[in-house]
Amino acid sequence: MVCGGDGEEHGIGKSAVLDAVHRIFALQMGGLCVAVPLNSLSDMEAGTLGAGGWIARVSSAVRRAFLECREQWWPASSGFGTGPRTLSKSSTTLRCTSARTGGALRRRPLRGGSGHTARMDASRMVSSGFHALSDPIAVAAATRELFTELAALSELCEARCQQWPAASSRILLLLDECDHLIQQKHFQDAVAELLQQCSGCSVVLSTQQRMVGTAGGQFKVVHHQIHGLPPVDAAKLFLRRAQRPLRWSELIPAMQSGTLPPDIATYLNGQDPTKPVLYNPVTEKTVLRLVAAHPMIASQRGNPRRLIELASRLGPSTSFEELVPPQKVPPKAPTLQPPPGLPS
Repeated sequence: MVCGGDGEEHGIGKSAVLDAVHRIFALQMGGLCVAVPLNSLSDMEAGTLGAGGWIARVSSAVRRAFLECREQWWPASSGFGTGPRTLSKSSTTLRCTSARTGGALRRRPLRGGSGHTARMDASRMVSSGFHALSDPIAVAAATRELFTELAALSELCEARCQQWPAASSRILLLLDECDHLIQQKHFQDAVAELLQQCSGCSVVLSTQQRMVGTAGGQFKVVHHQIHGLPPVDAAKLFLRRAQRPLRWSELIPAMQSGTLPPDIATYLNGQDPTKPVLYNPVTEKTVLRLVAAHPMIASQRGNPRRLIELASRLGPSTSFEELVPPQKVPPKAPTLQPPPGLPS
């Protein structure tokens, strides 16, 4: 689990870390990642939809990954039977049907398996609106459907490994921004069941808070805390996103902060305040220390989102001083007036 460190605010870079995990797992390890952003499910929606809301979102992403991978790996085949390897008779594929589904995706076995088809049709009916998404019947059907989708995707990955031994059959689910779900019992129980039923699947979550409880200890969770950027990296990010070069006069507050060595302060005093800051390999180290020591940059505590927002506000006619949010003046205490008839 990727989570924010103690005292950190939102925007610390959890989604960026998941993007890096996605690239490494797919490009260097040969595995398959299924990224599911859950930030659009608000707290109110999560409470209303219950487990069915996020399970349907994950199931849809897995189904989409199945179709995309099949078309990418074997574009000429309409099913597994004509691909590089014939799978078991119980293998299932996603077929588009126009009758009774309006073109919706439906899972059907290649041969036989009428009982399985009936169960899948029933789960489709339940998840399509005959029961509320928070109903236990609908949640159980949606969960079984998700496991079936993952099993088909896992079998597709195993078939690919027969042709490309360097590839991995592992599947990594990346569930981003689960703050509204992470402490709910139905979410933890579903994650535990998923890990038990799908041995070839791993789950990485991102949330600002740590997970409390793991469905009664049914699975192990490892928290990787994300902290703010180091001062020099924060300065680099700000300069990269700033819309104009800085002026030497705008870095004078950094010298007044008292955190700079005398040699850098002397270097700043020797520059023309009206000239733009020269940022090149020769001056890079000095400029980065000056920018990092500026009170406006230091107050962001290395938060990438806040640094980017600050840099975006630094326009051609905007200075650092204008970026400082106005101080809130406390309301003046009302003056008590004496009651009528009494001397003031």
